[in-house]
Amino acid sequence: MTRKDDLLAVIEILQDLQEDSSISKSLKKVIEDVLNILSKHDSDIRIQCSKALEEFEKISDDSSIDPYMRTQVWNIVSMLENISSS
Repeated sequence: MTRKDDLLAVIEILQDLQEDSSISKSLKKVIEDVLNILSKHDSDIRIQCSKALEEFEKISDDSSIDPYMRTQVWNIVSMLENISSS
């Protein structure tokens, strides 16, 4: 898979999470912001991933996120880190 394919997979996961009604408002806002960042096709993929990771950093200590969603966020962060380092 190319970085672009990997990025599209992350976007798809984020869109699925965004539709989940059990997500906290703070996480939903971050997901929306990250989707906006990742959807810009005029930026370098590494820069997009870096900006997205900064957004997720904002909620790293948010206690309103349930454990399942926190695990999903960690998985997405890991995917973004892999994309930006490849």
